[in-house]
Amino acid sequence: MAEPIFAHGGPELLDAISFLWEQQRRHHADVSPAFGPALEQITFAQRRLGLERKGSQGALRIDTVRLARKTALVGYCISTIDADSSGEVESLFIEEPYRSQGLGEALMKRTLGWLDEADVRRITVAVIVGNERALSFYERFGLVPRTMILERPPG
Repeated sequence: MAEPIFAHGGPELLDAISFLWEQQRRHHADVSPAFGPALEQITFAQRRLGLERKGSQGALRIDTVRLARKTALVGYCISTIDADSSGEVESLFIEEPYRSQGLGEALMKRTLGWLDEADVRRITVAVIVGNERALSFYERFGLVPRTMILERPPG
């Protein structure tokens, strides 16, 4: 694998990660069939608006990774801090060919470093049902299940 190049910024990076977010949305729809149709209806414009709103009430950070000799990003992590000083990993995604190579771990370490530096009172991440692989990933960083929320699928 070529050398990873990391960068970070704020809402100005949202457009740059939109194509990766679309891949993640499709992945979530595939692994969670009960909610797939509803997930397919969510647009990046809607997600962007929610993230911008949340960021304006606290802070929003986007970490990105690309590989040397590649111009396109291969992964990102969006994190926020709300007005109550709660940190959240909003979205983390690595393109399929680049998974299990330490890129997601590196993005998580950068994200957790930012949240720890901000001295947030808690850190959360929501994992969609069906994405159990993500659960074991996040548990490696000390994030463990606290509550299960059951929801009736739309329709």
